[in-house]
Amino acid sequence: MNERIDMGIRNKGHALLGRELGLIESPWTLKDVILANLVGGCGAEDLEYVFEGRGLRVLPTFAVSVAGAWIRATNRGIDLPTPSLYLGMEYDLLRPIGLGGTMTSTMRIIGLDFKETFLHVWVEQISRVDGETVMESRHCFQFAVTQGERETLGDVGYRHGSAHPTTKPDYEVTFQIDPRAHLIYRLSLSLQNNLIAGEAFHVDPATAAARGYPSTPIHGPVTQLNLGRVAVKFFEKEAPGKIVSGFGARFRTLVYPGDVLTAGFWKSPEDSNMWSCSLVNEAGKPALDNIWFRLA
Repeated sequence: MNERIDMGIRNKGHALLGRELGLIESPWTLKDVILANLVGGCGAEDLEYVFEGRGLRVLPTFAVSVAGAWIRATNRGIDLPTPSLYLGMEYDLLRPIGLGGTMTSTMRIIGLDFKETFLHVWVEQISRVDGETVMESRHCFQFAVTQGERETLGDVGYRHGSAHPTTKPDYEVTFQIDPRAHLIYRLSLSLQNNLIAGEAFHVDPATAAARGYPSTPIHGPVTQLNLGRVAVKFFEKEAPGKIVSGFGARFRTLVYPGDVLTAGFWKSPEDSNMWSCSLVNEAGKPALDNIWFRLA
């Protein structure tokens, strides 16, 4: 279990605002692209995503997985225990990434939100490939703290996204998470996904059970890759010629290997390039919420 931070951290927290967290290099190869596409649910009917002989394509949410390598270095310069939760993220995808390369990311703490028994740390990330900025993103992490007063410092909160409409979605699709997705995911992006202390519950049922989980919860990017796949397939028909240029969501309910999820999509009445999305499990509980996609 994560230790609870004494609220003497408040003074330390003030000093963290604006701190640069260093440089992270995240290499990826064609193999990583294929493995990520398999994790995202692509199969024999999606050869353009799993076979280089068909002009291999990259799911837009794959860039999220590459950039996510920095999460292993979240505490570099923060001097706090491991975050208890990764709450959410927003990404501006400035251009697609290719089938291999190295993504270089810089991170900076832009906001702190003290929630009495939790501290939310907001981090801004700028990611570049070959010197060109390919993605700008912001992330929220939660740390457990002892009782304290509420206080907000700096730039916090999500810029986009809200509760999805209650009307019938413009498009709805049901899909299943591959029962092996959590195992395949660990084979890609070795910088990010090498099994480290505290990570075994994602793959080992005994460790998961000891932590109170009914099964091995999948990593967040596995959910994102699956949602990215169904979104791209829908947008290719709905808005041919356009690409996903932005994405955001908050994590709500754990997802497990083999879970069946249903995604709904609503076009914004104000902007035809903006879409709200829902993602719920068979019990009707949201796996993610405040989901949005932007097209360009």
